Amino acid sequence: MNPKVKKIKDMFDRSALKANRMEAVHYCSKTADEVLIYDEIFQQIDHLLSFTKDDMVLEVGSGSGLLLERIARKVKTVFGTDISANLLNLTPAMDNIVLKQMEAQNIDFPPETFDKIVCAGVFQYFPNKEYALKSLQEMVRVCKPGGKIWIGSIFNAYLKDVYVRHFQNKNLSFPKRLLTLLRGWLKNEKLDYLFLYPYEFTEWAKILNCRSCYVLLQTSQKTDIYQRMFRFEVFIIK
Repeated sequence: MNPKVKKIKDMFDRSALKANRMEAVHYCSKTADEVLIYDEIFQQIDHLLSFTKDDMVLEVGSGSGLLLERIARKVKTVFGTDISANLLNLTPAMDNIVLKQMEAQNIDFPPETFDKIVCAGVFQYFPNKEYALKSLQEMVRVCKPGGKIWIGSIFNAYLKDVYVRHFQNKNLSFPKRLLTLLRGWLKNEKLDYLFLYPYEFTEWAKILNCRSCYVLLQTSQKTDIYQRMFRFEVFIIK
């Protein structure tokens, strides 16, 4: 396992011990509105993918199942994968949810298994572009011809400087910023996010012989403008 991936796995394994599903995946306050946030995310994805009762769906990096359980209500079967078994264990039990621990770059399913594939808020944790491309290649491999792939919350390399200035400097006072850095150092949880350019996905989709690839901006009014401006989504039809 790549050292950075191992670090992320260990980080989420520890975070999952809190047993709060929102905190485990977002390091956020328990007061964060899970329903408000994830109902909206699901609606946006469903608008693009049009889930049906006959669909076999895969969510790569399903975490504690916040999105997975919403998908499960509309499809035949949904498989959730994650590198952290502890996170997967927080997923509510449902008859049509199947959970498997695995890495995104090595998806252990036969080719052309799934009608639709979802991957939300995962690519920023990948160690490099090669890992990101291999993971996308795996998603395309296990997707049926004509199937749909949605990848969300990708950190936009064009706006990396905006992210660094705003989120790492301006949002926090100096004492709080110092405390955050210290905590990250002590827990070995300082993250070096992967930023990707939108054009890289369109190029990768061509290399992988996908029918089409669309890059979408995040437009939710419920998130901070900086959250919306430095992230994008990708919608691919195989």
